Amino acid sequence: MRLFPSFVTLATALDAEEAAWVARWRRPPQSKKHHWHRLAGPIDVSCTFRYRLGLTKDAVGAAGPALDLRFDQHQRWLSEPHAPESAAFAATPRLCASAANQEALDGAPAHVMVTSSLAYLFRLWPYFANHVRFAKRRRRRFFVWIGELPEGLATTIGGACRRSAQGHVLLDQGMLPRDLQRRVLKSIYFQRESAQTIYNSNHYNKMPAALAALDHPRVGGVFYGDLDSYYDGEGDDVAALHADPSVDYAAFTNSGPQHAFWNVKGCAFYARDAPLPKRLLEAWLRDRCGFKDQYPYWHSILVEGARAGCLAYDGEIYRMLSYEAMKKGAATYPSLDVAAGALRQKCPAFRFRPHKFARPLHRSVGPDAVVGFSYAAAGAVHAMNVSNVLANTPAGGDLLGALGLAGVDAAAYS
Repeated sequence: MRLFPSFVTLATALDAEEAAWVARWRRPPQSKKHHWHRLAGPIDVSCTFRYRLGLTKDAVGAAGPALDLRFDQHQRWLSEPHAPESAAFAATPRLCASAANQEALDGAPAHVMVTSSLAYLFRLWPYFANHVRFAKRRRRRFFVWIGELPEGLATTIGGACRRSAQGHVLLDQGMLPRDLQRRVLKSIYFQRESAQTIYNSNHYNKMPAALAALDHPRVGGVFYGDLDSYYDGEGDDVAALHADPSVDYAAFTNSGPQHAFWNVKGCAFYARDAPLPKRLLEAWLRDRCGFKDQYPYWHSILVEGARAGCLAYDGEIYRMLSYEAMKKGAATYPSLDVAAGALRQKCPAFRFRPHKFARPLHRSVGPDAVVGFSYAAAGAVHAMNVSNVLANTPAGGDLLGALGLAGVDAAAYS
């Protein structure tokens, strides 16, 4: 679809606080504290969207999936699976808010997801719709970051990483840049036509996305979940975490209370609008160290744990020479073996908790696990495959039903 001017707003006009929020993210601060934001460049947080589900089981959809995006004040892009991308839209990363979720409760946690492209979003389209609808039922805002990791962040690393043993290993392997001073961007983000090597993955997008959403004047916290996670009912871990004054940050874990508190995963987290989560998210991004985001995540958690008196930490994570070694770091360095279950007693002022998020659910499947749909658009019938994370389960044959989407008007915008 073509890009065209639009003078119909999707949401109510911005109030003074929201306008100031938009301006803050459009003009990167010059302070040393926000060095990562200067590298990222302008981030558009004024973007809003409505979506059309467009999927029907065992039938050709009369109107296919669509994302109606409004951005840069008077621009609009109608993204569809057969023509998803727009160079104008992709010229800067954008944090887009669901226009249908604008009646959210002030101070409620917001839901945040990220996608590197609109094409990738359509591959996981039903899960996206599932999250938007869940957040709306809970009267929460919903944001999605759309765009590649800005090249100023994708092609550089933190200074602590380069000085570390881990950094030298990655440097020797050609997985880190040798010239940290090279800041010139050689492409826009659309299709990443760049002469530079990308060293850090798009997984790092969740940090600026969460920080931008936390900075919204009406948001009291954020929940981040990977785009292939889903809700199968009304189970809601986020409500309990947001209501618990002893928790400012909760990180996803599959391990029990006897395991080291810092050995968590980045696929889901809850962050309150409070100093600890903001420091942690900024350090996680600032200390980026190669493709995997686990290195700086564990390092940043341990730094905060030491700050709160939970343990003594002197950068041991970055002394290890592989990801596998880091996962076993508590065995290599017994001083790091502080159990998750001991945190409340050992350092009660540390408002960090490992947490087994029961909901949303998350399953990993291979690229061949897909469900096919078809829809009519632009005078033709288009085929569309979406990832089926419920493959090989009893619910895998009815993905829309399992995600609570079977009764949704597929042709209506939400």
